[in-house]
Amino acid sequence: MDKYLEAQDYCFKKSWKLRRDRKRASKAINRAVDLLGSGTAPKDLGKQLRERIKDDRKLGNPFMMMIFMNLILPIIIKLILKWWEKRNG
Repeated sequence: MDKYLEAQDYCFKKSWKLRRDRKRASKAINRAVDLLGSGTAPKDLGKQLRERIKDDRKLGNPFMMMIFMNLILPIIIKLILKWWEKRNG
């Protein structure tokens, strides 16, 4: 299975909040997987992921992005790190 689909499947199974905003969550999960690459998980994964999302020009509604950045993104980071440890553990 493709690592992006595997990560999305794992995260969506674990969190209903992510399933509510699949489009944005999928993009953020893919970016997190890109940041992880094939090496070890960076300690500042959250900071790097936030910067990548902020740099995106298609942020949409500022209020929705504030909710996404403060409520959804921490869940994504936690689940991606768990997925990464499980996959490479």
